[in-house]
Amino acid sequence: MTQDENDGSVFDNQALPQIALDADLIESSRPAPQRTRLTARFQPSLNAALWQNHVPVLSELAVANVGEDTLGDIEIELSSQPPVLRTRTWRVTGLAPGQIRTFDDLDILIDGPFLTGLSEAIRGTVSLVARSGGEIVGKFTQDIRILAFNEWAGTTGIPDILAAFVQPNDPTVARIIHAASDLLRSSGKQDSFEGYQGSSKTRVWEQAQAIWNAICGMDLRYINPPPSFVDGGQRIRTAGQIGTERLATCLDLAVLFCSCLEATGLRPLIVLQREHAFAGVWLSKGDFGTSTVDDAPGLRTRLKLDDLKLFETTATTHPRKPSFQQATLAGAAHVEPEKDAEFEGLIDIHRARQRRILPLASAATGYAFQAGAADDAELVLPAIEDAPLLRDDMPMAEEPVPTTADDRLARWRKRLLDLSSRNRLLNLPASGRQVL
Repeated sequence: MTQDENDGSVFDNQALPQIALDADLIESSRPAPQRTRLTARFQPSLNAALWQNHVPVLSELAVANVGEDTLGDIEIELSSQPPVLRTRTWRVTGLAPGQIRTFDDLDILIDGPFLTGLSEAIRGTVSLVARSGGEIVGKFTQDIRILAFNEWAGTTGIPDILAAFVQPNDPTVARIIHAASDLLRSSGKQDSFEGYQGSSKTRVWEQAQAIWNAICGMDLRYINPPPSFVDGGQRIRTAGQIGTERLATCLDLAVLFCSCLEATGLRPLIVLQREHAFAGVWLSKGDFGTSTVDDAPGLRTRLKLDDLKLFETTATTHPRKPSFQQATLAGAAHVEPEKDAEFEGLIDIHRARQRRILPLASAATGYAFQAGAADDAELVLPAIEDAPLLRDDMPMAEEPVPTTADDRLARWRKRLLDLSSRNRLLNLPASGRQVL
């Protein structure tokens, strides 16, 4: 026994070796440094729309030997909690120090019924574990958001997956279109919805206006969306849910209008602003060449050419229902140059369909919206008005084939003056080519 000279405490010298032994045990229990580095890129969020449209969950996977020894056979196992992703294994034969292997086969099975049955968003994790000779040589873990079946992830994920929530075959959409047809007939106009078959912007305007008046007749009420919904996304009500609850956010209304317009053969748009969303429609059979557009000046050019119209959808929830023309004036005001800082982008539904982003499947139900079902005082709907003067594209006369260099230069100069969608110099797809 020994007494400390400072505080007089007594301790046993025999205890010292035991203390050293405990320190050795602590040191040996620390995890060994990883001998491989796993690199992976997963979608930050999962929902039923991504699963139904076959969007890859994993877009990149690689393993690198960061140790000093050659590794033999390596197995990389994928797992998730909750088990929304099915377990999958990749194998590598031999990996020298400093060597990197990438994988091309990244298909992962997703538990679709689990996603379609999810009523609330939950937190999940995805894990990759690399083993060699029964020993763990590397790990990778990433948190993911598992969204409710009717929840859009916002612009931080895949923005144009929003087109999946546009459901033209919803039974309530058919009821709205029938009510719009009745409004056209009662105003003495053609009561059919033929899309662009009439090749007249005026006729397309009449169809869109009738849908506007029919939705005004639903007497909907506006409800505020969550803050910053464009970045973080939000849950979207279906047409049937809107017809039953008679409540809608700005995004709900934009999606509802797009569903009705697409059902009639027209090409709708959704414009996203900071904290707001509204809809639009092509008056001519055009598109932007891509499903997501962030070119506000180009959008204004299309508006000035009357190729399309934007309209403020929340105006349908006002006590006094404005006309469709008033709504288009409000929609155009949203994209004026002084509001470019608020402009987030635009989703072209037609181009999204060409990207194979299909509408979400939903359970078949009866018609939720019934004409005259509102329990309030009788609504005064805006009248079906004549379309304003629109700039219709005139058919191009046949041009003589140029025979000299001067003739070709003159034709090129003439085409430069054409500001319509026929001008391939102004309306060139991103993947296209043009010979001058």
